[in-house]
Amino acid sequence: MKRPNSQNMLVLRHLNEKGGLKPLDALRLYGVYRLAARIHDLRELGIDIRTLRYKNGHNKWRTRYVLD
Repeated sequence: MKRPNSQNMLVLRHLNEKGGLKPLDALRLYGVYRLAARIHDLRELGIDIRTLRYKNGHNKWRTRYVLD
């Protein structure tokens, strides 16, 4: 089994403490440029993370990740 790296741990801690995380917030808060890749790593470790898709005010699709 893979061992989580420090970015994965930052993302997981944020999901546990704050509830959800968007890619732009991950970049601003933690310098995580590829949040989807970190989510993939965490899912491979067996952590249930749900992907929520929604449209913003400009009718563009956005993504938010939450623990399941």
